[in-house]
Amino acid sequence: MNKYKAISLAILFTLSHPLAAANPELPDGLLELKPTAAPQLELQDMDGKTYRLQQDKGAVVFVHFWASWCGPCRKEMPAIQRMAKILQKEGLRIAL
Repeated sequence: MNKYKAISLAILFTLSHPLAAANPELPDGLLELKPTAAPQLELQDMDGKTYRLQQDKGAVVFVHFWASWCGPCRKEMPAIQRMAKILQKEGLRIAL
């Protein structure tokens, strides 16, 4: 996933979130999707700590799968960090 796709996903999530302002007109290439319940998801983070998506029920969560050995993943991480910093005040949570 490149940085533009990551940002696009975050935009879609925030547009469907109650914290978002009135829906602005979407840029070309983005679709407005109706929110649906996320599937059950339970993973271990890099420190071995278990993360359950259910613990963030009701929040907008950006779930991103990446690997340290993946060149494109490493390239997109700064963009995801910037996105997280900008959107955290809107309630976005990042699960990496």
